[in-house]
Amino acid sequence: MTNIIHCLFCKAQTMPRKGRRSLFCSNDCRDQYNKPEPRFCQECGEVNNNKYTNALYCSNVCRVAKDTARKKLRNLQALKNRGIIVAGELNICALKTCGMEFVVPYSGQKYCSSKCRQHSNGRDAISTGEVEASRVYFGQCKYCQVWKSTRHKLAINRLACSDCQNLRTKIRDTRKNHNRRAGGKLIMTVESLAKRDGIKCNICTKPVNMSKSGLDPLGPTIDHLLPVSKGGTNDSNNLALAHRQCNTARGNRGHAQLLLEITDAWATTKTA
Repeated sequence: MTNIIHCLFCKAQTMPRKGRRSLFCSNDCRDQYNKPEPRFCQECGEVNNNKYTNALYCSNVCRVAKDTARKKLRNLQALKNRGIIVAGELNICALKTCGMEFVVPYSGQKYCSSKCRQHSNGRDAISTGEVEASRVYFGQCKYCQVWKSTRHKLAINRLACSDCQNLRTKIRDTRKNHNRRAGGKLIMTVESLAKRDGIKCNICTKPVNMSKSGLDPLGPTIDHLLPVSKGGTNDSNNLALAHRQCNTARGNRGHAQLLLEITDAWATTKTA
């Protein structure tokens, strides 16, 4: 009795092929049965014909797009953990007089429109008093006590007018030149010089007010007895205490040439 077989692919009853023991009725059924299942791209969903059998995407374009979306999602989650409203969520306008609810167009948006943002920052109609806060603060220069405006509240205690700022830059550049030409940094300070020689100017012998800033005309400064331009160094024996106006008036000259200039400077300061 001849055995009848059932094809594993088409389930048809057929006689076994002569000379072989096969589970299929034909080679076509065998090839279709052994054909691997189609793979689909995890990004675009199309058939994945990549030559690498373990590839999850059909091309590098889909792979990069998937990585970008994954990074964007991770960044949004990090913003949420920090309490920042991300794009697409509902938020309330930060302007108290508005308070309208809106969909956030991009992460961190606080205002429903540019008009509310300008109104809150005090950039429109400051003189009419319609703004909530002008965000303009006033303070005195820490060196010359001249009033100056700023938009940063925390900068009030360290305000400096343009003249004092330029003078500070000049002093800094001069100090750099001294350090470069005199072969070393200044080790002595005005406090150490006052403790060593007394609180008096070595040029005019008048008392020095140590509470004043070094930018003040009567403030303390470090004077080189032998000017750096003439070969002086930053050694402690070549340093002395002096008023800023005396030190500036002296320049790189000797004491005898300054008697008249120092007297005139002191007279001008007292009358002012």
